[in-house]
Amino acid sequence: MQRAGLTEPTRCPTLAAKVAVRGGCQALRHTHPWFKQNGMKVNIQISRSLDVDAPIERVRTLLDDYENTIRRFPKLRKLTALEPNAYLWEMAPIGSRTAGISHEVRYAARYTVKPEQGLLEWTPLPKHGNATIEGRMQLASRGQGTRLSFDVKGELRDVPVPLMYRLVAPPFIQGTFTRLVDIFLEQTRDALI
Repeated sequence: MQRAGLTEPTRCPTLAAKVAVRGGCQALRHTHPWFKQNGMKVNIQISRSLDVDAPIERVRTLLDDYENTIRRFPKLRKLTALEPNAYLWEMAPIGSRTAGISHEVRYAARYTVKPEQGLLEWTPLPKHGNATIEGRMQLASRGQGTRLSFDVKGELRDVPVPLMYRLVAPPFIQGTFTRLVDIFLEQTRDALI
């Protein structure tokens, strides 16, 4: 019997329970508690580096024009200057459609350049966005080339994660951000050589 768009009770492979569904098991993602999305906090901490086949004097230009350097970061949708040396980052969504995780990271940071140390540091500005991120990019001479190191740590807030994915979401998000940092370093290296 079919009424108002409902199908006969079927066995849903997702929940292994008999239910009457509208539009199949996919409709349950919005109503069943296993799929309920609550915002959670996710901490990230990433340390990556790579060698650039260029002398440090040439690589140091990254610090001179750090705004264009950080604009290379993948998934950066918009970078807004809030005040001198302070920027609001707005990133395109990161996540997984399959798991129902999608988060648009927004945060603000103040940047400090220490050219004599080959260092770019950023500290979070409070009350901006849904994340707090701090970090540093360090240049170090290595023979004829330069080692480019990137360290970042922070907290993402209100990440919408279905309850059934709460245990796997943090390492997944950490891995996603690690890959973005790797792409950023590769693109930065390629722009220098």
